[in-house]
Amino acid sequence: MSEKLNPEKEKAAQKPADDTEKRETEPKTKKCLFIDDNGEILASLKRRFGDKSNVFFAECHSVEEALRANEEYNPDVIFLDHQLTEDGDEGFEIADRIKGKKIYSTTSDRQLADDYKDFGIEYVGKTDLAALRSIIEPPIEEKREKKSTEETKPEEKK
Repeated sequence: MSEKLNPEKEKAAQKPADDTEKRETEPKTKKCLFIDDNGEILASLKRRFGDKSNVFFAECHSVEEALRANEEYNPDVIFLDHQLTEDGDEGFEIADRIKGKKIYSTTSDRQLADDYKDFGIEYVGKTDLAALRSIIEPPIEEKREKKSTEETKPEEKK
């Protein structure tokens, strides 16, 4: 004999036990990785963004180290320095070998920054905290818009 639920219990039984539905409608936080050979630059960026659970830092001195960091952290977004070794040219090779990721060049050489455009890679300065923040953190307006849309949705009737 099956027990018939009252409407309130039925509604509760249909809801997920956790906030899965709510999380799916929130803006996705991008997982970001800074790849640079300069420990001082990375330390400075860590002071600004190190408290964020979605931001990672990898001091790399070769193409192989950069590729391993990409595999280890599996980021959505990579901030890539061009020169990881003395007189190196690693950035182009790394950008060519990493597929399916949004990559930003953080080279200090503006001519190279222009060359990255051929790879479809935008430039962002390592010291441009406002630009970095806009990429790393979802915009507040986007969060508010999603929330207000959820609040105005009519409840489904069955």
